[in-house]
Amino acid sequence: MGQKAKKITEEQYLHAKKMAFAKSIDGLPKKVEKWVDESVLKHSRYLFTYREKGKRYGYCTHCHQDVVLELGRTFTPADEENIYRRHKEIGFCPSCKSPVQFRDMGRGRGRLVDEEYVVFSDRLRDGGVLVRAGFVRRDYSGKIRDVGTDFFERYRIYYNTDVDVAWNKVYSYYYGGCGWKRMTTIPEPSAGQPYYTSEQNYIYTNYYGFTDEIFKKTNLKYAQIETVMSGSRYVEVCSYLDRFVKNPELIERLVKEGFSVLALHQYSQAKINRRAKTVSAALGLNKKELRELEDKTDAGVKYAQIAKAYGITPAQAKKYASYGSTSIENVEKQLPFKKAVKYLDKQEETIYTLCDYWRDCEKLNLDLKREDILLPPDLAQAHQRTNEALAEARRQKELEETRRMQEEFGKRLKKLERDFYFESGALLIRPARSRAELIDEGSALHHCVATYAKKHLSGQTVIFFIRKKSKPDKPFYTLEYNPKTESIIQCRGLHNCGKTPEVEAFVEAWSGYIRNKKKKSHAAA
Repeated sequence: MGQKAKKITEEQYLHAKKMAFAKSIDGLPKKVEKWVDESVLKHSRYLFTYREKGKRYGYCTHCHQDVVLELGRTFTPADEENIYRRHKEIGFCPSCKSPVQFRDMGRGRGRLVDEEYVVFSDRLRDGGVLVRAGFVRRDYSGKIRDVGTDFFERYRIYYNTDVDVAWNKVYSYYYGGCGWKRMTTIPEPSAGQPYYTSEQNYIYTNYYGFTDEIFKKTNLKYAQIETVMSGSRYVEVCSYLDRFVKNPELIERLVKEGFSVLALHQYSQAKINRRAKTVSAALGLNKKELRELEDKTDAGVKYAQIAKAYGITPAQAKKYASYGSTSIENVEKQLPFKKAVKYLDKQEETIYTLCDYWRDCEKLNLDLKREDILLPPDLAQAHQRTNEALAEARRQKELEETRRMQEEFGKRLKKLERDFYFESGALLIRPARSRAELIDEGSALHHCVATYAKKHLSGQTVIFFIRKKSKPDKPFYTLEYNPKTESIIQCRGLHNCGKTPEVEAFVEAWSGYIRNKKKKSHAAA
């Protein structure tokens, strides 16, 4: 949406409304309809095929002709114009020679709708310009011979020498009907975020009729709309026009001096004083700096502004401040940005390496007030050392945590072996006794039980080893048990294989043993 609309007199508003809603202004003008057909909805051309009396026919939605088709696999418009194509294949209509998509008449038309968003303008008899916006749509779900181009209008904006007024169309699903309502702001009548459709995926705004000629009798005659629109496919034209009306002198100068991108977009990476009258005042750059500016995009101006603010070159600003104020602010917590840039140039390192190194130093409680630590002679080596020191600290912390958990687990281990150890037939089951055992188990059976070490040692889960009595130290099957729900989570063998009938029967016997043991324990209590 744009900014607040200008205050106008009641007389001006009534005139604008009269011109915008004249009886003759409805639907799509013929020239716009032609543009929609030849450009916007050019992809919406189909040859619907059908059989009749043993022959294959096609109906073209572009030329509205029925044509005879012959069966075949190859097709070239030059020598085989009547060859039938498969469903959704691209070919040419034998009658009008237009590229078309072949479609089986009775297949997949229920959701076949082509839709695009259009914004077009036209000069009115009073010299003003009316901008209209909405969706053009073709719905092929019904009778294909009745398909036309429907226009669902959403906005109208009237521009004249001293007036700009906007209306939007309000649809009421509760009371029926629809009507036009004046808007308090000048909108950007665009699709905004691309709309999704089943057939065409994304809908972008299509513009028509925005020329310097059409605005020559309005207060937008110096807007240079053609120059602005030539630089980008996706242009918020009406937002641009609204900004031009508010400060025509600045916008005109921005475009003429090559800053169309800055004039076009409401939001910019660069800092812009939108109330200024000159480009220099708006961008905070003197004439010499503007002449030397090679990149006149948002980013180019931003780097020029940063360079001026911190006494560095635009190239240095681009290299070390590509993410704007964030990187600069992080650096300036420790030292002036210019000094950091000079240091990084010598080191041939990035600003992210420097900031990451400083974060490492803070974690290691190193004194960044010392110059040799803040700016080490070799940043790459210093950064590697801090990385290694932190990695070693993490490893030691993990080892200490593992030792602590192992000690706590050792206190529970005797109870686990007393309550859960079981033998039957040729097999036995016992709890895992250490993290090292879990690692060996996972390595031998090629599964991920080693990653369960913390959960096992902390008591969140319990890992049991199923072994053959004849080979009690050789991994065979691994079982995970939930102590809270008293249920088996999983039981896996080599390469995560499932239970054999022997193992299945053993696990069932073990489960029964545990249940009976708990019943006896409760009865005794």
